Amino acid sequence: MSGQEAKHSIITGEVLSGALPRAKDKDIRAWLDANREQVSYVWREIRAGRYNGGMIE
Repeated sequence: MSGQEAKHSIITGEVLSGALPRAKDKDIRAWLDANREQVSYVWREIRAGRYNGGMIE
């Protein structure tokens, strides 16, 4: 469904704001569990102004 979004904590995976269908939220949490280290690194680089783009696969 379009128009749905949520912000998740990188550390815990908990929803910080917004809402998604349960299945989509479960998929996001599983992906975050598998990619947490890289997501944390990219977030730190973005905040420091050093990240030049690219997606996390």
